[in-house]
Amino acid sequence: MRFIKIVLIIFPIFLLLGAFNILWEDFSNDRVQETPVLAYVLLGLVMFFSVLNLLYHLKSFRFFRKKEKQQLHKKLSKVYWISAISLPLLVLAIIGFIFSTVGFRIDQLLMTKDMFIFLSLVLPSLLGLLEVSLLKKRIKRLKTELNLKDEISAIGNSNT
Repeated sequence: MRFIKIVLIIFPIFLLLGAFNILWEDFSNDRVQETPVLAYVLLGLVMFFSVLNLLYHLKSFRFFRKKEKQQLHKKLSKVYWISAISLPLLVLAIIGFIFSTVGFRIDQLLMTKDMFIFLSLVLPSLLGLLEVSLLKKRIKRLKTELNLKDEISAIGNSNT
């Protein structure tokens, strides 16, 4: 699970670098007037959610450490949880929008170099959504285990 977490930490970094690269290309080649405003809005959203998603993964990494360093008493902000769900959904929505407007077919995609780009966006997005669900269950299980240990030690202390 740690490996998946590390991959998901790298994913928003690549999205940020890609977004900055697109902006750099547009502004350095004076293509700003040609690019639709919606593209810049989507790039801004991707950049915003990428930063929040990166923070979510860095802050939630503690739940995969040794039990002494997990700090279960600290909660993750709801903003981070929302960003962890929003970024993958946004990326999947953008990919769906591109495919619906450009008119790609899956059999055309399999024969092109775009397959690598497609998979490098879709797989981490789906993995990110899965990770949020698994982490939520893990935190719940860890808290249950901690409460059980506390109750057992409280019973042991009350008998002495």
